[in-house]
Amino acid sequence: MDLAKRFKVPILLFGALIAILSVACSSDAEEEAAPAPAAPAPAAPAAAAPATAESEMVKDVWGNSVRKPIHGGTIPIATNVAPEIFDPWHGDWVSVYGEYIWDDLCTIDWALPRDEVDLTAGYKQMSMYEGELATSWDISSDLTTYTFHLREDAFWHDKTPTNGRQFVASDVKYSWDRVRGLGDFSEAGASPHDWLMGDIEIDEITVTDDQTVVVHSAAPSLENIGRMCGIGGPWTNSFVPREVIEEFGDMKAWENVSGTGPYTISGFTAQSKIEFTRNPNYFGIDPVYPGQDLQLPYSDRIDIHVMPDAAARVAAMRTGKTAMQGGQHLNNDQVSSLKETNPELSAVKITGTSKSDPAYYLGAAPFSIWEVRLAMQKAINFDEIIDSYYKGDADRNHWGFAPGPAAGYYTPYQDWPEDVKQQFVYDPDEAGRLLDEAGYPLQDGVRFEGNWLLYGPYGHDVDLALLVASYWDKIGVKVTVEQAAEESSYSDNVRSANYGVEDGSGAGGMLSCGCRHKNFNPMVSNKGRFDQRMDGAWLNTGMKDGPKDYSDYWAIMDKASAATTQEELLRHATEMDDYFIKDMFTLSLPVVTQYMMVQPWLMGYQGEDGGGDEGWMVHLMYTWVDQDLQKEMGHD
Repeated sequence: MDLAKRFKVPILLFGALIAILSVACSSDAEEEAAPAPAAPAPAAPAAAAPATAESEMVKDVWGNSVRKPIHGGTIPIATNVAPEIFDPWHGDWVSVYGEYIWDDLCTIDWALPRDEVDLTAGYKQMSMYEGELATSWDISSDLTTYTFHLREDAFWHDKTPTNGRQFVASDVKYSWDRVRGLGDFSEAGASPHDWLMGDIEIDEITVTDDQTVVVHSAAPSLENIGRMCGIGGPWTNSFVPREVIEEFGDMKAWENVSGTGPYTISGFTAQSKIEFTRNPNYFGIDPVYPGQDLQLPYSDRIDIHVMPDAAARVAAMRTGKTAMQGGQHLNNDQVSSLKETNPELSAVKITGTSKSDPAYYLGAAPFSIWEVRLAMQKAINFDEIIDSYYKGDADRNHWGFAPGPAAGYYTPYQDWPEDVKQQFVYDPDEAGRLLDEAGYPLQDGVRFEGNWLLYGPYGHDVDLALLVASYWDKIGVKVTVEQAAEESSYSDNVRSANYGVEDGSGAGGMLSCGCRHKNFNPMVSNKGRFDQRMDGAWLNTGMKDGPKDYSDYWAIMDKASAATTQEELLRHATEMDDYFIKDMFTLSLPVVTQYMMVQPWLMGYQGEDGGGDEGWMVHLMYTWVDQDLQKEMGHD
């Protein structure tokens, strides 16, 4: 399937590039971009009988004969962490469930063929997107002006004070002015998380009419459209209603939350449960079943149970208390155990990741010394970890920063220069020699001591860390593996750069950073972790204050951000990734195959979004509950 044919190309200077940057509803590549006629708001579907073995059969968009989805029922799921503040201005963790509440300007095209396009990772290419709140958008030839045409059948939730009014262009302007500290919000200033929208230097947002908003950027960049569309998880660009902010000052409290999305928050108990209720006025129609006019979402409710303990989450899957679990929240042993004890569960393979890889504190010795970082890698028997710990179910290739789905942003392992590949070859004797030369000889069996800080609920694997530390112990490097007691203490350590080191200096510190990440746009993710010029970065690596000058790395980052052609963007993004690999910002551990375990009564899931591996759970809007089977199994 030629994805480029599915997108309209406006008249721009960059030809083939813009085939993946501008989406419109017309298939005529020569026609001026224009908003599609708005469809009337769909009526709420009539109550349908529970699915049975004799359920009506329909054709899906790929030509398969499948059971017709039905509305109703509740989808229970478990999570390890949950937000307590629901205003995206005040924090990015609201994103965990934001896709239930809010819509973006764009969304994944759910009708894409799954055998041709990988939708199992959170990060997708721009070519996989279509309009959501926007029906189409135009980009000026100099990449500084973006015009979004909005749909007419999107409405705020029918609750006080929004009362189901229409979503209009002024809502976009109000929300983004608030995030960026523009217009009426210039005195209050920008959100501390505004950088999550990327490097968009917005200098003006204008409203042409209720369905048209124009964004002017001070500097051209190919990344702008993705950030504005909501691609890759910027979150702060979520839209908030003026009425709520004016009445309450913010939208922190769950009772005041209003969006345009498929669900509304109907109940919240901190660190216990979040309840979502179906929005009967949602505009979404499931594209997987053409001609059926099936309104989204299908389930009446989604109940999210907060379970920080992994054993409790596994038990909930075993007993049918939750509908699905997996990704970073189930390790291989837990998956194997569930397969053995509950053969009725489906094991859906999703894109793998490596969440536990530690980033080094680069601001002071020993890890500011490249030879020490090289020795730490060479002391690790990568293949032995795959064979023994992961039972062979992991990728034997090493990766840089960019994830597998971000093709074009990185050099594949097989194309790395041989000298770079050698940096990752297991050789403990060479590791010892490197440490001797770096000034860390063995003294009473110890070269130096370090600290590795991680946080289990983020998917960091404590057992893996202990295994890795045992390899370092053999060469005289004594690393203490420490798990943060709570999220706030981990975040404080991450941002203050003490990395759990007792004297607070960060020297000898490491922390699991999720630096080989499948769910973020690599540009945004890399900037958030390694652009130390920026206030509010996700982690403080000490690069700005260390002995090495990383200005050449940041210069490449700036060039990538300012790229005006796709070729230029990918060239500089690849240079960033190559630099990350060669300089060894982090330890490289195996990218592990992951699975989502799914109850047989949850229908319509094919691994999309990795099953909410990071909390993104938009796929649940497309799944439906076989209530008869759920009841028959005693899981209702």
